[in-house]
Amino acid sequence: MRQCVAAALLCLVAGCGYVGDPLPPQLHIPEPVTDLAVIQRGDAIVARFTLPTMNTDGLLLRGVGRVQVRIGEGGDPFNLDAWAAGGEAIDFSGDDLQPGTVLERTIPARPRAGREVVLGVSVFGHTGKTQGWSNLVSLRVREPLQTPAPPRAENDLAGLRLAWESVHAEALYRVYRDAEGGMPVLAATIPEVEWLDDTIVRGIAYRYRIQAFFPGERVESEMSDAVMFTPEDTFGPPAPEDVRVVAAESGIALTWAPPAAEDLAGFRVYRATGEADWEVVADGLTEPAYTDRQVEAGQTYRYAVSALDRSGNEGDRSEPVSAAALQ
Repeated sequence: MRQCVAAALLCLVAGCGYVGDPLPPQLHIPEPVTDLAVIQRGDAIVARFTLPTMNTDGLLLRGVGRVQVRIGEGGDPFNLDAWAAGGEAIDFSGDDLQPGTVLERTIPARPRAGREVVLGVSVFGHTGKTQGWSNLVSLRVREPLQTPAPPRAENDLAGLRLAWESVHAEALYRVYRDAEGGMPVLAATIPEVEWLDDTIVRGIAYRYRIQAFFPGERVESEMSDAVMFTPEDTFGPPAPEDVRVVAAESGIALTWAPPAAEDLAGFRVYRATGEADWEVVADGLTEPAYTDRQVEAGQTYRYAVSALDRSGNEGDRSEPVSAAALQ
């Protein structure tokens, strides 16, 4: 009896007993791409997709052997087998084919202008096997959309004004902006060929690029070359209003209504007699009032007032007013 128990224990320690079914060999086939996106940009059809990170065994993908992008006629009804057998296959390999990497591959567009094409991606493992095609994407290819010329930039009282030439009657435009070397961001999408940027800060350098595109289609131009512009504060405040003048014993007194300007700093008073030119009789005033004591009895004087901002910019003069000094 003791010999039987000992034999049983020895068998358990040694791993004796039922042996399970052998596991199937791992195939190392990459999972298919699921996020293929396609756009025509200028004279290039751009395919963008993410390489898979898992294989069909449910394990992390160790590497990618090659990638094939296929482009062919669409057709109605669409025939997958005919598409896969025809068209053009472009194979890629290299060190950038790492799992999880986002890739872009380009195909010439001009030879396919006027046709509807379908694109798909197939990823092959190091064993040369693939799980099949990605999501398929169709695209109506057009004649390449001309790249806009760099926009013209102009300082404007309301901001910074851009203008550029039209590249196509059906095109809309995207305006991209970056400040002080930052990343370009989409600032506007418009049908016009001019745009006012009223969010600028004067004294900061801005860079602008224009891109044309067809609405409702995945067709766009290349980005224009950039124009850089630093908007400066060169605009004075509006002219003072309601200028009033009264002759008194002490001289000729003026009052006025200040303009609405955030950077208003002061006022300048001009005077003229007869047909003589205007001359400055008071400068740097901070209050909307002034009395001209340097007058001759009985002489008629004309006056005008302007406003200045903190940068020293002078605005337009007010409407002139006149008064005669008391005798």
